[in-house]
Amino acid sequence: MGNWSNNAYLIIKIAYLAIGYFFLFHYKVTISDKRLKPMWFILLGIFLSMVTANLYYGQTYMTSLLAYRANILWLAIPVLFKMKPTFEQISKSCLIVTAIMYVLYFVRLGNPGLFALDDETIMRMQQGDDVYLAGYVIACIPLFYGLNQLREKVNIKSIEIIGFCYVYLVILQNRSCLFVMTLLIGYSILKVRSKYRIFLVVILGAILAFFIASMSKEWMGLIQETQQNMGDSDYNRNKAYLYYLTMASPNIWCVLFGNGFLSSHTTSLMQDLMSYGIYNSDVGFIGYWNNYGLIPIIAFIYTFYLAIKKEVPYGVKMWCLLLVGCTPTISYFHGAPLIYVFYYYLVIQYSRHYLIKETK
Repeated sequence: MGNWSNNAYLIIKIAYLAIGYFFLFHYKVTISDKRLKPMWFILLGIFLSMVTANLYYGQTYMTSLLAYRANILWLAIPVLFKMKPTFEQISKSCLIVTAIMYVLYFVRLGNPGLFALDDETIMRMQQGDDVYLAGYVIACIPLFYGLNQLREKVNIKSIEIIGFCYVYLVILQNRSCLFVMTLLIGYSILKVRSKYRIFLVVILGAILAFFIASMSKEWMGLIQETQQNMGDSDYNRNKAYLYYLTMASPNIWCVLFGNGFLSSHTTSLMQDLMSYGIYNSDVGFIGYWNNYGLIPIIAFIYTFYLAIKKEVPYGVKMWCLLLVGCTPTISYFHGAPLIYVFYYYLVIQYSRHYLIKETK
């Protein structure tokens, strides 16, 4: 699909949202629904960043609407409230997607040229206005459900789900996500509820330790790479931190409301930054704040507060910790990625006592 135009993606997204909202499900959701308030604050911040993009960079509002088109997926949130899926149903759907990604991974191993793109196409994709989402994080969602079930009652099915999804994360080797998820799995093993708790903690801990030890060479390589990168001033992420914290915003209004998501048709700034290896997606919240300002960040933090303080399922709390743990290095918020959209839906549902009955 890399050769499709961004406008084609936009049409597909609008059709997808319209079908979901108007035709498939009929739970009542209105504009004034309290569950949507954080979403409206996110969209308010995104809209205000269009103003600063216009005032300080000369980007027209029409250009901004096109450049911001990935953000239309924030409207997937009211669609989810109309559908009202359970945590289990979301997990099953994402488990199917993970299985498909497994298949595509091994197909590519067998036929590397199948997904090959020429240099010109790759450059065009990198310079496009759309935001490319990290599909591997979909594997985290059934893993969180597995951790939720593991805490309540240890069973083979939950262990299989956790193992299936965790191995996929190991294959992809995104360091930030993998390190945080490994810590969360280890912590969850310690929190298992059972009259045989000590025995189960020892067995499950031994399995996790054996798996990590069996890949010690790969782990050491990731750790050494991380250490080298942290001390390298030329490392892309270090350059991005320095730029966004010291030089990116020309005035206080851009600090508060962001610089806007600037189209390649308006300025070559983003293209120039990419040529220096500076990507806002490399610096998580800081990159998002540079684009869209503080208002969406406050809304995100509010949903994190709900997950920690309210009575939500254990798996959703672990989900929150992954999002928080990766905010310095990964942008799980650009373009309304499903990893956050699903989290938003579940944490609001449970924290506001719109209890969802799981299927039996």
